[in-house]
Amino acid sequence: MKQFVIYLGKKASKMPTKLAPEEVFTGFILTSVRDYSYQTLLASEVPEELILTILSDFAGEKPVEVIRRILSKLQELSREEIVLRKYIRQLSVLARLRNLTKETQRQIQDMALTYNITEDYLYQQGVEKGIEKGVEKGEKAKEKRLIIKMLKDKTLSLEKIAELAEVPVEYVKQIAEELNQ
Repeated sequence: MKQFVIYLGKKASKMPTKLAPEEVFTGFILTSVRDYSYQTLLASEVPEELILTILSDFAGEKPVEVIRRILSKLQELSREEIVLRKYIRQLSVLARLRNLTKETQRQIQDMALTYNITEDYLYQQGVEKGIEKGVEKGEKAKEKRLIIKMLKDKTLSLEKIAELAEVPVEYVKQIAEELNQ
């Protein structure tokens, strides 16, 4: 990899072009949140650290119990409801990374926390997709009923029905076969 610095000044640059050996980046230390004990993160008084508990090592503890403890501590640390909702939303997002969404949502509901899942962006996206699929299914069903009516009328050819319904002839043939069975 080569690094370039493009100087745009009017006068000649006097900037050094070499780094001292101790300034050279040669690697990094990798730390996984999964390597941390959940008790360590759960002891934190910083909510942003506390929600990382969901990604830590539960050390054989049941996820439901750890989630319950996280939520209780978040309630203690959050003075305002809006702040608590923000942290619960963040916890819900992180819970997806551990496949703990159901357990987390169940605990949120059981503790009567005021997090409304219907306000969650991903939930709303899912609803929109569901509506789109529902509309699409409804249109397909309506289209199929129309084709069935035309087939039962028996005055139009399969090609003419396909043309009127704006579908491939093969689709009309498939529906005709289903009717004959």
